[in-house]
Amino acid sequence: MKGGFWRNFKIKYPESNLLYAKMMHVSNMVDLMDKKKDDYMAAQKELFMGQCNCPYWHGVFGGIYLPHLRFAVASHLIAAEVLAEKGKAKGAHYCISDYDCDTKDEICVSNSQMTVYFKPDRGGHIYELDYKPKRINLLNTLMRRREVYHNKITDTLYKDDLEQAKSIHDLMPSKQTGLEKMLYYDTYLKEGLIDHFFESGTTVKDVFKNEYREAGSFVTSSYNYKIDQGKDNVLIKLYREGEVESGGHRCTVRIIKEITIMDNAPLINIVYTIENHSKHICDAQFGVEFNISMTAGDAFGRYYYIKDRETIGNLAIEQELNSQNKLGLVDEWLGVEVLLDWNISGDVFVFPIYTVSQSESGYELVYQNSSIIPRWSLNIKPEDTWSVVINKSIKSL
Repeated sequence: MKGGFWRNFKIKYPESNLLYAKMMHVSNMVDLMDKKKDDYMAAQKELFMGQCNCPYWHGVFGGIYLPHLRFAVASHLIAAEVLAEKGKAKGAHYCISDYDCDTKDEICVSNSQMTVYFKPDRGGHIYELDYKPKRINLLNTLMRRREVYHNKITDTLYKDDLEQAKSIHDLMPSKQTGLEKMLYYDTYLKEGLIDHFFESGTTVKDVFKNEYREAGSFVTSSYNYKIDQGKDNVLIKLYREGEVESGGHRCTVRIIKEITIMDNAPLINIVYTIENHSKHICDAQFGVEFNISMTAGDAFGRYYYIKDRETIGNLAIEQELNSQNKLGLVDEWLGVEVLLDWNISGDVFVFPIYTVSQSESGYELVYQNSSIIPRWSLNIKPEDTWSVVINKSIKSL
């Protein structure tokens, strides 16, 4: 947890920097408000509550690893932002700016129902999705990363007399057993619209453990973009050429993802097109990763459903679903439902993201979010294309 200067935490934990950048952006919005109006005082109060330091760093009480702290701060910042936007245009509109202060521009699209932030230089991901009616960020996620104290969880201190052998757990208690079996680490932030190419035979367990091999070059690579401001929508076109390993060959393919956000609707429409620019058939497994953060994984009232609203389990299940064209996530405590649907049936990986962190009372396993990866088997001939349409909708319960 020792990070030197406080701002170093924003480097070690990019999620902390994103939260900090959001706070600074909202602070600037509030500062531009008419300070004589009551809304200014209300927005300022929400902003101040959103500046509580706890979730911006990893302190002795868990800090950034505790999703309810990040949730609370983000909720207050969104509330302040909504107040600052009051009286302004409600239709879909966009802005390009370096929101996270990394010298590279991000894209922000907003309407009356939601605000969506895109990161073109990092896989063309969605890194923040604010649902305004509930004041929540549905991408309040945290990747699994190695911490120095993780070594203590797996180490055992032996003495010559086995009866006196002590586990490190005796010195620093764990809130539950088996934490050493949950120490998996991610290589990218758990965001949305993450483009994967999987090798044949890759299982949900492989992806959950991050012990699979990526067959494409798209996950975190930079995408080009074009934006069209329509009369009642914003259309973002993200595109990139890269390579995919297929049958002993390297196929050059282009991914184009066109995202449409309409006026006054909590809906994201995504059209994926994959063009095969090589001389070989592109035979691969293509998947799009979505990460969605709810308040808990296995608590009452948090669950997945498929067609006909058939419940398949809580949000902490690890499962492969075959031949699906929709998947819903419900958090009854939040009063929110997220539905993903697509026009070509595909198999789906679902699994939770759990982190192992240290707090004042010991080591603990913490649910961060649920990962959903619909997948399709591709067999694209040279100079041919393949396409799928995905919708992501949000509603209040």
